[in-house]
Amino acid sequence: MIENRMTVNRIKSRQQNSATKRNDCLRCGTCCQKGGPALHSVDLEKVESGQILLKYLFTMRAGEPIFDNVRGMIETTDTDIIKIKAKARSSVCIFYDFTSSNCGIYDNRPLECRLLKCWDTGAIEADYNRQRLSRKDLIVGIPGLWELVMDHQERCSFTRLAKAAGAIKNGKISAHAEDEILEMIRFDDSLRTLIPSKSGMDKEILEFLLGRPIFQVIHIFGISYDTDNNRLKYISRPWASISWHWDQIENQ
Repeated sequence: MIENRMTVNRIKSRQQNSATKRNDCLRCGTCCQKGGPALHSVDLEKVESGQILLKYLFTMRAGEPIFDNVRGMIETTDTDIIKIKAKARSSVCIFYDFTSSNCGIYDNRPLECRLLKCWDTGAIEADYNRQRLSRKDLIVGIPGLWELVMDHQERCSFTRLAKAAGAIKNGKISAHAEDEILEMIRFDDSLRTLIPSKSGMDKEILEFLLGRPIFQVIHIFGISYDTDNNRLKYISRPWASISWHWDQIENQ
């Protein structure tokens, strides 16, 4: 089980670090290369002041299946998780500089970066799920925008996606399931066109406002989108071999 392996690795790491009495960062960049941090309520001021721009953030939406690095397992999120983006086609934090092994926002780095010590993960494990920042915290005061985001969340929810994907049997996508998922893809895409054109907002903040595009995230459910033919294709459930039950979301 992946959870058991992660627990064993954690214990071994602590034993090794205890034996060497390590208490400082080696600046190896390993943690920065495993993905950007999630933001918490104490990071709100950093975003509002422009120290961390919205275009560098993306949202993992409520109900989205994710791999939890701390717990070492896949689970669905109960709330928004606002994270710093990675560099293109990688998991490396967008603010990490390979040349100097430095962080581009080190003095203004988020809470999780301040708490994370690879030789002692106790502090970040204690605060990992506490007081996470949400989209509402940042945009509720903008007239009409929060309502638009909530409409998108309802019409393109991961619960709805999972139920439609649950209709796939023996690698075959039913016409009803395909129509429902395609409708979500169209609505999602229309908002990503509408918001920048009507508001003048930078299109780079769309992954913060609406999460990742539906046509991309459906691969989580073993589906790919053929843009040329406007059809879906069954690939496989990429996490099927991992200890995690699809029924957790399919049956919600």
